[in-house]
Amino acid sequence: MVDQKTDTLLLGVYAHGNHYGVTNWTRKLPQSCKYLWSYLKKWTPEAIHGSTLVINKNCKHGMHRDVHNQPGTKNYSIGVSQYKQGEVWLEGPGPSPTYKTIMRQTPTGQQLPGHLRSVNQQVVSFDAHKWHATQDWSGKRWIVTEKKEGEEQAMVGEKGGGKPSKAQEEESIKKKLYLLHAATGHGSVRHMIDALKRRKASPLVIRLAQEFKCSICQEKARVQPRQTASLEPIPPKFHTITADIGHWVHPASGEHQNFMVVVDEGSRFRMAKILLKGQKQAPTSAACINYLQEGWFQVFGRPKTLRLDPAGSFRSSTVESFCDRHSIYHDVIPGEAHWQIGLAEQAVQGLKLLMSKICETDPTTTPEEAISMAVSVFNQREVVRGYSPVQHVLGQAPDAMGRFLPHEGNLPEEVPASDREELLEALGPEQTAPWTFSRVAEEVGGNSYQDLTQETPSEQEWMRAQEWEDVDGGEPSQPSVVRRTSAYVGPKLPEPECANWWDKVAESAWSAEASAYWTEEQQAVEIEIPLPESRRGQEHMCKNMQGFFVSALKRRAIEVCERKLSEGDREKFREAKNAEVRNFISAKAFEALPRHLQPDRSQAVGMRWILTWKVKDDGGVKAKARAVLLGYQDPQYEFRSTAAPVMTRQTRQLFLQLSANNRWAIQKGDITGAFLQGREYPDDLFCIPCPEICSSMGIPEGSITKLKRACYGLVDAPLEWYKTIAEYLESIGLTRLWSDSCAWVWRPGGPGTAVRGMITGHVDDFLFGGSSEDSEWQAILEKIRTRFKWGDWDSNNFVQCGVEVRTVPEGFELSQPKYLATVEEIPLNTTRRKDPKAATTPQEKSQLRALLGALSWYAQQTAPHLSADVSLMLSEVGQSTVNTIVRANQLLSVERNRKGHKLLIQRCDNEDMQLFAWVDAASQNRLDGSSTQGIFVGAASKKLFQGEIAAVSPISWHSTRIERKCRSPGAAETQAAVNGEDALFYARFQWSEILHGQPNLREPSETVRQTDGCLITDSRNVYDKLQTEMLVIKGAEKRSNIELLSLKEAQQSSNLVIRWVHSEAQLANSLTKCGGNQEMDLYYRMNFAWRIVEDSEMMSARRRKSKGLQPLQQHTQQEVISCVFEKEHF
Repeated sequence: MVDQKTDTLLLGVYAHGNHYGVTNWTRKLPQSCKYLWSYLKKWTPEAIHGSTLVINKNCKHGMHRDVHNQPGTKNYSIGVSQYKQGEVWLEGPGPSPTYKTIMRQTPTGQQLPGHLRSVNQQVVSFDAHKWHATQDWSGKRWIVTEKKEGEEQAMVGEKGGGKPSKAQEEESIKKKLYLLHAATGHGSVRHMIDALKRRKASPLVIRLAQEFKCSICQEKARVQPRQTASLEPIPPKFHTITADIGHWVHPASGEHQNFMVVVDEGSRFRMAKILLKGQKQAPTSAACINYLQEGWFQVFGRPKTLRLDPAGSFRSSTVESFCDRHSIYHDVIPGEAHWQIGLAEQAVQGLKLLMSKICETDPTTTPEEAISMAVSVFNQREVVRGYSPVQHVLGQAPDAMGRFLPHEGNLPEEVPASDREELLEALGPEQTAPWTFSRVAEEVGGNSYQDLTQETPSEQEWMRAQEWEDVDGGEPSQPSVVRRTSAYVGPKLPEPECANWWDKVAESAWSAEASAYWTEEQQAVEIEIPLPESRRGQEHMCKNMQGFFVSALKRRAIEVCERKLSEGDREKFREAKNAEVRNFISAKAFEALPRHLQPDRSQAVGMRWILTWKVKDDGGVKAKARAVLLGYQDPQYEFRSTAAPVMTRQTRQLFLQLSANNRWAIQKGDITGAFLQGREYPDDLFCIPCPEICSSMGIPEGSITKLKRACYGLVDAPLEWYKTIAEYLESIGLTRLWSDSCAWVWRPGGPGTAVRGMITGHVDDFLFGGSSEDSEWQAILEKIRTRFKWGDWDSNNFVQCGVEVRTVPEGFELSQPKYLATVEEIPLNTTRRKDPKAATTPQEKSQLRALLGALSWYAQQTAPHLSADVSLMLSEVGQSTVNTIVRANQLLSVERNRKGHKLLIQRCDNEDMQLFAWVDAASQNRLDGSSTQGIFVGAASKKLFQGEIAAVSPISWHSTRIERKCRSPGAAETQAAVNGEDALFYARFQWSEILHGQPNLREPSETVRQTDGCLITDSRNVYDKLQTEMLVIKGAEKRSNIELLSLKEAQQSSNLVIRWVHSEAQLANSLTKCGGNQEMDLYYRMNFAWRIVEDSEMMSARRRKSKGLQPLQQHTQQEVISCVFEKEHF
């Protein structure tokens, strides 16, 4: 009866997830099924009602539970062969006190009591929903087991039969398409579609093949590079043109057309013509040159530059000789720089799309008519620097009929005023001149005029019009009709002399007292704000002049104008300048060049001073002067590498955790003039130093020097400084981490030995951790202090990147006690508060982004409980209301009142420590319908696995929007779990690399396995799917199930453990909802300790609350008292 390939035979009904039915062996052996059923009933003392018989031959089962059995039913097992031992371990106490209690560990790490029961020649019944396992035996062991699975579903599925539904048929076709695609080596989908068409496959198969997407191919697809940005200025009109060839098929006739497009890069004006018709034909280079001469050169003249793609029709040498003959620069664009001819390629795509739409609307349209209409649309509708290409080229736009004809007779229709004219009108008096032709016409009596230039006034009227002095006692008469004369005829009258007001006002009326406004220099403040030079910037300024000036003042607020300072402040900045000059001289940043070796001044980079007041830690200020190069003048600006790494928050937390575990002393150093202490600049760059530096070098002011150090202002200065630090630290025996390029560890014994020191850096701020009693480590620190010039050097208690770090007995405390005092609320008057649903103004949106941005940085550094509120409010800024501002102000006020908030990094043994990730999600709780995920990664002792309360150090936390739209809470929880495992994987990798060194980059899971990891979710859906031996892709959320396969793989490759807790024991619950800080507040009150709540019944938080159970209570009320109240003094 037993299959030769297996050790298990299943008879009767089976149910596994969404799969259920009657096994094939049941149909083949109906009489054997009856016999075995009768045999089991005879030896069972109680009545049994089962659906499935399982026969096992020498099959050993580990610790497991039969979750597919119907609730409230039992399993009945009997051994029918001769063997020794082979008992079954069952969870819970035995049927009598004679059974000895034996502890066993579950796959989740929990220790459970149980007992052993023998099934040899006797029937044993037990609850299969509890944990059970098979013990070792000797001999051949045959076991017959009866159990009750979901036979109702199985029988319904068995009896249903009939024709499959449309959805089932499509699902079957999709599976076959995948098998076909995989069998052909994951080849091109297009080739598979062509093969199906040749074999005359059904339309349904063709449609599903066109929609087919292979997840494996998408995952292995080559990552497309980012589009390269060009800093090249826009050339003048008709200076540079770009040409390209397009291929288009008429949607109605199916005729293939090959056309050529020519685009002027200065005005974006384009012209196109169909050169050839046919499917497998391409225009020759001669045809392209003829069109350039006839269609472009005879209208706009020859350009200075012709940009072409050296492929297809432009590959011939004829094009190159033509350009040489007409003195045109032939700019050949390689395939790696296609963005340089992006204008032509975009023009081709746009024309093809518009031509197709035109012909779909009117199938009788010829290709020539379609391309003409499409070119006209783009030339008249596209906007380039405020005007259409037609306006740039022809100087005017066409009328409503598309004609370029002058207007005759009547005045033109109303023309809108410009931004500048509207602004001047708003700032002027109420009675202002009209700014449109129509309003002018209305005031002068209509939109027509009468020509009076030929009329001649009478002599009396002429003389009266020439009188300029008023007649005493009467008013001058005015003509009834205003006359216009072409020229002045008659004698020239004398002009009156104009008198100055100061000639008429007596000197005694002038003020005899001196005004402080004019006599004291500091009574007035001069503010110079440069106006934008671009048209776009000017339009932005005219739309909101007040906002423009406020933003400009904020940008200039940090810089000080030296000539407006008092004499005492000038002296402070002179001293600061002298200190900076000494840094440049001591670093030998510039090399003086003889006159004959100096390049032209256009090739040299300028330099300027930046003067600021620097706020000290005690709240005072000191003058700071920085000489910076004008890096934007660097001729190689766009080709320099600029990516310089900095230390991450997770690296800082792991560094402090490592220092706490090893009881190291930590130190913080700040390098003075860091960039000037870097290595010699590898490239040739020339500079004109500031006059103070030239004077100290003994060279004339304005001299051109060669740069020897990467000074401030260069785009690659941070990268050069990083390379200097990395090279030096590695030269004295430290090893750089692969997981963070700004972290180095000192492991003198080599990989696998204990780490004895660690250094992390953020530009010029560095953290050092090592034993103060280790003489070798102290020698390394002395070398570092000698190699570089240091400013501040603090130990144990210091401020690093705005975060105050203090050494305490438990480990380290992190806080920002003064940060929120510098953040200002958004002012709202009473009128605005009365309308909470009113939309915010652009200025209020800008203030809201600034406030939430400040709170976001605070939340990222030391306040995880604010992450969800800030993240959700930031997503509302685009559609914000007054109520959003009120909530943001309230959030700032509440956080200010939270006195003494700190994060705590607590000591733990390196071998006993492992990493935990709490993950949670809130479905569709954002304005755009997207979901929010919360991830909290902490470091704790392995005691947390056994359900004990243990200290948890925060390592990283996130509250972000889930990129993919989720249509159900299960999909959102799946995304959060997958992303949480990704964050946990990275943290485990980095910690393993810090402790053990030399990670396996080809097999990162091998490194990750060195640090245990646990993922904690409150989703039953996610947990149940991951607990099954095989995850079945079925149901509505197939994509989510596929994504869960990565967690299934992590369970096997990196020994990831999955645990479930109810929502109130989920630490990440506070990272998904506004105002939901109950879990995080409890975490703080318990002195940064937590527990993984074990619940075999998996009760929800609401059900636990109805039973009177506390959030972290395991078994009894007494336990939660010690859990919460005593742990406040943990």
